[in-house]
Order: sequence, then C-alpha cells, then structure tokens
Amino acid sequence: MCRSSTGLFSSGFSAEAFLAWRWPIPFFNAVLVLIGLWIRAGVEEPEEYVEHVTAKLPILEAFKRHLAQITQIVGKRFIELLTMDRCGRSAGSSRSRRRPSGPARVR
Repeated sequence: MCRSSTGLFSSGFSAEAFLAWRWPIPFFNAVLVLIGLWIRAGVEEPEEYVEHVTAKLPILEAFKRHLAQITQIVGKRFIELLTMDRCGRSAGSSRSRRRPSGPARVR
C-alpha cells in the first residue's frame, strides 16, 4: 500500500514538487489504513470461521496443551543466556573487561 501511494504521488509531481510535498505521504497511508479498518469492522465473520473459533484466550489454551514444551523452551533460552553471559564476561583475562579504543588490529 505504501508503494502504491508513493507511486501515485510521484507520478503526478515533478521531482522538485515531490521532494517538497513528500511529508504528507505517511499521513495519506494512515488515512487508507483507517478506512480499511472501518470497512473491516463492518464485515461479518463467515459462519465457518465462527464455528471453529472456540478458545477465548489462545495463550491460555497453548499453556494448557503444551506446558512441558513451553517450559523446556524457556529453560533452554535461560541456560543459553546464562552461558553467553558467563563466557563473555568471566574469561579471566583483562582483555574481556577492556573496551576497544580504536579499530581492530589484525595480527
């Protein structure tokens, strides 16, 4: 949508006029989005979709059905973050505590 409105504006203007008037383009896109939301709010959901939607809160349904997998993923990410923190900070050398002062030198 952004490209189409930019193309619409740029095709009718010269280069200088486009550069001078390009600031309203995002606002034009916002107006198009609001019009689309207004149209979408007035459209009824299809019966097939309404019949299949049963969960009120999908996140709770996911935790009920897949608690072990979610716990495993969160645990692995936590361990990964801990090891990255440990390896990056406690290498034992002063080099890991020092900030680079200039461009890296290749030896």
